[in-house]
Amino acid sequence: MTKLAALAMTRDMWAWLAENPQMKKEQWPGWQVHQKCWSDCALCEFVNPTAKGCRECPLNNTWMAELSEGTRAEVLGNIGLFPCVDVDTSPFSKWLYARRYTGDGENPNYEATRRMAALEISNAAAAELAKEVAP
Repeated sequence: MTKLAALAMTRDMWAWLAENPQMKKEQWPGWQVHQKCWSDCALCEFVNPTAKGCRECPLNNTWMAELSEGTRAEVLGNIGLFPCVDVDTSPFSKWLYARRYTGDGENPNYEATRRMAALEISNAAAAELAKEVAP
């Protein structure tokens, strides 16, 4: 998979998830057209975590900028860590770990949290894609 294809699929899937916050990545209708990817993520498929490692993900800089230099180095140096979901500041983590229910019942912010996180990912992929194709 090329970087451009991975970014375009990421943009499209997460835009759909922003519109359908109750759905899961594996429910994206685009899988009917595209081959399924590792972890249902085109970017994971592009970097192939077992070869290049997650540190090569094109979207790392979009959310890791908030981290201190030391924390960023620690995250990228930890082979067993999946930065996109294991670091709280990541929109991937915010989307994945949003709670539908709390101890008090249904969480009224569940869909809004997932919608905002998915939109952040889609927009980041679109911005990276624009950089790649800009003259």
